[in-house]
Amino acid sequence: MTARRETALAALNGVIDGISSIAGLQHFRNPHFEMDRFPATALWDGPMRLVEETGELKIYELSPIVEGYIRAPAGANVETAGTVAGQAANALYAAIVGAIYADRTLGAVLGVGEDVFEGDLDWDVLEDEGSQVHIEFALELRVVIQTAVNDPESVAP
Repeated sequence: MTARRETALAALNGVIDGISSIAGLQHFRNPHFEMDRFPATALWDGPMRLVEETGELKIYELSPIVEGYIRAPAGANVETAGTVAGQAANALYAAIVGAIYADRTLGAVLGVGEDVFEGDLDWDVLEDEGSQVHIEFALELRVVIQTAVNDPESVAP
């Protein structure tokens, strides 16, 4: 992993961790446990692909994934629990995207020619052992970074 890659991912992690509009939201990066905390987000670093190499710089595309976890409140009406959980999951999704697009430089970490983009969204409605409805979603992101050709720790010239 390059220092430039880590810098971009750490900045993205900070943006997601800073979401305050969802009460009780917990955030994790590359968690090593099955998610059983609600509401929560998890950032998975994902792969990195070399997109282009010129004489002076390399352009990479990182593919991190942000997962969201929401559960309907205990005792929620069976007929409306999915709706309640869906509304909360949509609010979490909107908070994540809003936080990222509020500052696409990720706190001035990304420079000219670098950016972050929203990708596909996968969505699952599940029921746990206690018959509580919960929703898990995975939002794919693309983060474009640049480095000098022979120095993956540098910011592109």
